[in-house]
Amino acid sequence: MDQLRRPGLRFAGIGMLVIASLAAGCGSPAAGGGASAQRGTTRPADPPVITVAAARRVLSGYSAAVSRADKLRQTRLLAAAESGSSYQMDAGSYRFTRVSDPGNEGYQALSVKDSALYIPRDPGPRAGQWWAATARWIRPLMPGSPPVPVLLVFTREAGGWRQVLEPGTLGPVPPPVTGLGGYGSAVSSGARSLAVAPEEIPAATASYLNGLAVAGPLCPRPGLCRHVPARTITLASPGSLPDVHDQAFWAGRLPSGSADSDLHSVTQDRVYAISTQGGGALVLYDLRAVLELAPPAGYTFRITIPGFYSAAVARTQATLTYADQFAAYDPPAGGGLPRVVAEAGGPVSAG
Repeated sequence: MDQLRRPGLRFAGIGMLVIASLAAGCGSPAAGGGASAQRGTTRPADPPVITVAAARRVLSGYSAAVSRADKLRQTRLLAAAESGSSYQMDAGSYRFTRVSDPGNEGYQALSVKDSALYIPRDPGPRAGQWWAATARWIRPLMPGSPPVPVLLVFTREAGGWRQVLEPGTLGPVPPPVTGLGGYGSAVSSGARSLAVAPEEIPAATASYLNGLAVAGPLCPRPGLCRHVPARTITLASPGSLPDVHDQAFWAGRLPSGSADSDLHSVTQDRVYAISTQGGGALVLYDLRAVLELAPPAGYTFRITIPGFYSAAVARTQATLTYADQFAAYDPPAGGGLPRVVAEAGGPVSAG
């Protein structure tokens, strides 16, 4: 099994990608880029959820805190900076690398130099406050390695800001529409002016991934395999998701007659969305995935998943739960299917 690292904190074998995320309005035209809004979904008089200066202070503090937590692989430090599926994924990566990389040679630090800020105006206390930023993961011990771009979503919790989503970008991300002061507009999760209501995109993603799993873990893409469901969302490379990759990994190594399933489901976590140029929206969300492995009936097997399962114990089954995170561009109604532009994931628990 290959080693995993944080921002591409990619595990392969039990492959994992852990990275950052984006999402909300824009910090300022100079900082985040974005077109001026002709009409926003919030009133111009609404204040931003956080000022640009305050957001940069939060981002700088988060960078220092998470870089230190990752270097020491201490979940106590991590919990002060992250929560939700981001905390679960990164704590899982500590568990994995303590065994697979005891010297922490793959350590990556977070750089927030020249980060773009995406700050929506405050839609009110019931909507919950959040904003986002771009960042890059770098390898201090490998200065020649290219940085890994990520998107980070922060929400207010217990009087402070914690990072809750961190998908790594797969390519260009549609810029948000910004209005007065360079701030953006959050989009309602039930908005019907888009190709798919933001609140329905997580279920559409889970359904499509589950359909691919039924078609077979080695099925490269729809059209080449039997029983593949109709496409409801565009994923450029589903096999790069850690749980999907791992299902294929084990399918090629378990004996004939073994069970090897990967089931995705929606979570109770919030779906975030911000208006983008052209009338669409950037939607950020997470899913839960469960990988189940079992030998043929009447047999046991021994598998190694660093930090989660040891070959020293014979088993009749192994279950691994993953957190998956996404950012998808949701075009206006009639503009085609939503398209995933950022993703991350990794195992969070076993058993």
